Amino acid sequence: MSAPIEVPATNGERGTSQSGARRRLAALLRLEAHLRRRIEVGRASGPVASSIERQINALRWAVAELGAKYPSAVAKAQADSERAEARLAERAVRYGA
Repeated sequence: MSAPIEVPATNGERGTSQSGARRRLAALLRLEAHLRRRIEVGRASGPVASSIERQINALRWAVAELGAKYPSAVAKAQADSERAEARLAERAVRYGA
């Protein structure tokens, strides 16, 4: 089993606030989406894909743990993550990436 994934506190947050949990949840969700895209576009296959799947499962556990502690932050974090994904897709179309 892989080591637990921890998202470090940023900008002075110490992890006890609702908004801090929301930012960490959004970061975890964006990381999960990034890893999922690596598999979907074929950049990862075989043992690398298996490793990424394990990382994704660990991320889901981390999201579940934070969600249990801060349930109202989950929906907001998912919305933040979806907006960030939409911005990335928009930039990809705009700049041809």
